[in-house]
Amino acid sequence: MRIGVRHDKPCSKITTTYGREFVWADEIRYLGIFIVRAIKFNCFVDQAKRCFYRAANSIFARVGR
Repeated sequence: MRIGVRHDKPCSKITTTYGREFVWADEIRYLGIFIVRAIKFNCFVDQAKRCFYRAANSIFARVGR
C-alpha cells in the first residue's frame, strides 16, 4: 500500500524464498481503523464507530432506562 503522490502507480511484486507473492492492498486495518491508499494520510473509523454503537445499544437494551 502506498500513501503519497504515487499512490496510484503499480508496485513491483515481492516474492518470498518459497516462491509466494505478496498481495498489494488498498486498505489496511490497524488497531480498529482502516488506513486507505490516498495522496494524503487518510483513515476511516466508520467500522469502529459501528461496533461501538452496536455494543452500547446491546448494553442499554439489557439494562433498560
